[in-house]
Amino acid sequence: KRIGNTAFISCTNLRGVYCKSGTEIIGNNAFLGCEKLDTLYLGTGIKEIGVCAFGACAELKNIKL
Repeated sequence: KRIGNTAFISCTNLRGVYCKSGTEIIGNNAFLGCEKLDTLYLGTGIKEIGVCAFGACAELKNIKL
């Protein structure tokens, strides 16, 4: 139900994230600095996205709901 604070911080090879339905919280700085992250899929149920959760993700161009 939760992706914790700094869970994937600075993960250099992460390209896509799929948050299945039922994920409710994406913590602070969860994906901060994931330079190659380009696609984010958010399932239903997201209630909170933390501060700088996707900060410095320069390649993030596709967000699908």
